[in-house]
Amino acid sequence: MPKRTQATIVGIGPNAEWYMVTLDALIRPAWVYSALTTVKGFLGGVKQYSSTDVNGYTYTEADEPDTCSANPIAVTIPAILNVRRGPGTEYEIITTVAEGTRAEIIGTDPRDEWLLVELDSLVEPAWIYRDLTTVVGSLAGVRRIGSGQASQPNTPTNVDRPIAVTYPALANVRVGPGLTYGILKAVPQGTRASVIGLSPDEDWYLVEIEGLIQLGWIREDLTVLVGNLNSVKRITAAEIAMLPVAIVDTPILNVRSGPGTGFGIATTISQGTWAQIIGVNPGAD
Repeated sequence: MPKRTQATIVGIGPNAEWYMVTLDALIRPAWVYSALTTVKGFLGGVKQYSSTDVNGYTYTEADEPDTCSANPIAVTIPAILNVRRGPGTEYEIITTVAEGTRAEIIGTDPRDEWLLVELDSLVEPAWIYRDLTTVVGSLAGVRRIGSGQASQPNTPTNVDRPIAVTYPALANVRVGPGLTYGILKAVPQGTRASVIGLSPDEDWYLVEIEGLIQLGWIREDLTVLVGNLNSVKRITAAEIAMLPVAIVDTPILNVRSGPGTGFGIATTISQGTWAQIIGVNPGAD
C-alpha cells in the first residue's frame, strides 16, 4: 500500500502490534503492522483477537466487505459526520455518524457534491457531504436528484439550542474559556452538550451537559456542531470577568431581598441576564 492509504480497522492482533483491515482492492481482510500507521478514531469497539483466534481464523463470506451491493457505498472519513435532511448545510441535521460508517448511495445532487444514502439507524434516506466520504464503486448509474425533489430546509427556531458533539477520546470541560481555567470534567467521545454561549474570540462554547451541576466551557475545535449559532449569545470579556455567574433561564425571574420566597421582590430580570455570584445561603447545594 502506498503512503496515506486509508483502510478500515476491523480487528486488533493479540499484542496490539497488528491491525486486521479491509481495503477496496482486496476481497478479504488482511493485516498491517500498527507502528507503520496512524489511527484516526477510537479503537474501543474493535474486536481484539487472541493468538488462538488468529491461528484458527478462517475467512468466511460474513467477513467480506459489502462491495457487491447494486449501489455504491459511502464510507465516512471524519470522526463524526453530520447527516442532513437535504443536500446542503442549510438543511436540518437529523443525526451524526462515526468514522468508518458504511452507507448505500441511492442518489446525488445535480453537482455530485452531496450523496443521498440509506443508513440502518434511519427509516428514510438522508444526505451526507461527498468530500467527507470515500466512495466505493461508481456513481455513473446513481439517480441525480434536482433541488425541487429534495426536502425543503427547515427554518431554525430560537427555542432549539445547537448541540456540540465531542469527537476526541476525552475532551476537557473547563470553568472558563481558556486552558488556564480549571477542569470541571473530562467527557468521552460523542458527549452531547447544549451550547448556551460563545466566547469573544469564538474559540470556546459555554455548554450545559447532563450530569454536570454547573455550566462549563469546551473548545470549539474539539466538537462537531449540530445546528447553528445564530441565536447563541456572544459573551463579552466583561461578562467573562464576572465568573462565577448565574444565568437566567426563564422568561422572567424575581430578584428578592433575601434567600427565600418569603422575602420581598426587589426587581425582576429577563432571560439571558448574567448575575455575578458573590455569595450563597448556608443551606445551598
